[in-house]
Formats: sequence, C-alpha cells, structure tokens
Amino acid sequence: MPTPKPVAPNPAAPTSKSPVHRLESSDGRLAIEYAWSGDRFLHRLLVDGRVCLSSVDGDASESWPPSPPIQDVSLEPIQDVPMILGVGGAGSGHWSISVGWRDDAFGPAPSSYTESGIKRFTDTNAGAFVFDIACRSKQPPVFLGSTYRHETGDERLVEIQTMGESQLTTPTDQPLHTVITAKLDRSAATHRWIYAIGLHCSQ
Repeated sequence: MPTPKPVAPNPAAPTSKSPVHRLESSDGRLAIEYAWSGDRFLHRLLVDGRVCLSSVDGDASESWPPSPPIQDVSLEPIQDVPMILGVGGAGSGHWSISVGWRDDAFGPAPSSYTESGIKRFTDTNAGAFVFDIACRSKQPPVFLGSTYRHETGDERLVEIQTMGESQLTTPTDQPLHTVITAKLDRSAATHRWIYAIGLHCSQ
C-alpha cells in the first residue's frame, strides 16, 4: 500500500493569529477585542462602539513587558460561557490569560466580594469583563502587570477593580495610563493577578 502523502496546509485557513477575537457584554454596550499586531496580540475595550481603553504592550526587546505578551488566542466556551484564552512568552516568563463576561462581577456592597474575588463597588449590580492572568518564570520578575491607555481622555467611562493583593496605579508622568500590577514575591515561581473592567456607575 502506498504511503499517504501529507496534506499541505491551506494558506487561507484561519489561524489563531488571523481573526479578531471579540467578546461582548450581555447588553452589547461593552466589547473586548484581541487582534494580532507584530509579534503579539493587543487588546482594546470598546464602549458603545468607541475605543475607550487600549493595552500598552511593549515589544520583543522587553523581558518584562507592560502587558502580557500573548501570542496565541482562542475563543472557547467554558461552562457555556464564552471565554478568551491565551498564552505567550517573553524572556524567561510564560503568561496565560482568561477573559470572560460576568453579569454579577460588580455589586452594591463596597466591602464585599463575589465568588471570583472581584470587589463589589458600584451602586447597583453590574457586569464586567474579568481578567485572570498568571505568569510562571524561572527568574525573579522585575515587573508583572497589565497597562492601559485611556483613549477618550475620560477615565469615568469605565471602572477597573482588582482583587487580592494586586494594585491599581496611575503613573504620575502618564496621567491617562492605568497600571494593574501583581504583588511580586521573589521566592514564587508563579504570580497571578485578577481584575475586572466594567461601565462606570454614572454610565
């Protein structure tokens, strides 16, 4: 019997890097998009079709970039909930992400937390995109976090909240940037940070 010839890949077939991976909120007002650019996926948050936040991602020269260097992304149903899943690496680090919409991520009690650990702080129950990110590294990290640029100049369009020991800061020299950082532990091989982005309660 002749040996079957290998099938050549179809160059027109979609890959994880070719489409824009998009999630929308339950009401359609918010959307998150991951799109390939250069050597990694960049992402942005849209409010009513208008770009509100864009990730600040760095380049291949940085071992500890300002946002996770994600090179592979897929859109998968997890317990019937659409999720964006991604992995990537830089230097000695390996990052993984999951992003999904939760209708109850924000709630009215300022001192309470949801099951996922996201702080509830708005006046009414509200949904948000929840980002769960981890990085495993063989060397102590210099920086681990996610960085965003406010594209509209109005930071009141969206709320960003962290959980646990993650921190939310605004650089003094870049007032339209927001940085979510993981707490660094030089003895830990894996670091994790979780945060949620939703509409500001005034919206």
